[in-house]
Amino acid sequence: MTLPCVVLVHYGAPALTLRCLESLRALARAHPEVVLWGTWQQDGGQRLGADLQQPWCAAGTPAEVALPPGCRVLGPRETLSGASILVAQAAWARLGPWPADYFLYLEDTAWCMRAHGLGLPLVLADLDVIHPRSSTIGRRSRLSIFYGVRNQLRLHRALHPGAGAARCLLGLHALQKRFFQGRWGLLAPTLQGVLAGLRGRSGRDPRF
Repeated sequence: MTLPCVVLVHYGAPALTLRCLESLRALARAHPEVVLWGTWQQDGGQRLGADLQQPWCAAGTPAEVALPPGCRVLGPRETLSGASILVAQAAWARLGPWPADYFLYLEDTAWCMRAHGLGLPLVLADLDVIHPRSSTIGRRSRLSIFYGVRNQLRLHRALHPGAGAARCLLGLHALQKRFFQGRWGLLAPTLQGVLAGLRGRSGRDPRF
């Protein structure tokens, strides 16, 4: 019996081996109650697992799931990396589509937070893929700064629609961080990202 699935590759080319994929499929087949399955990423000498988000991101409560050794249910502030997420088609139908309007960053975070909010379990499996992060556009390019800042504010709006003052403070924090780091060249894309985020802009921005 086959299990229809979708494997997400998030702006990179992780080395997802057939053995890893089959292991994830077997886990998903055995535990249909889990909505998203993720793996660790090998980035040089680092082994990176779930991402811990800001306290304001916390949503829902961890679901109780009996899993094999090495698998861990994520807490309400933890998210999986879109570099290596497996979702069965039935789980996709329950969760809803990939939030592509976040382009270029935080789609995976927004998706995982949606699952947390619905009380659906997310699991990090004891499997690895090779995925050098930010190897395509750089961690501090104008493009990465703009979308990172804008989409953080978009996610805050989605989770806390009435907290406009708190979003403004998040934007000010992003600006002052660049200022005191001495990264003057990043102030402009940071400000542009803050303004776009506060205005609720989404999708691809023609300036970047």
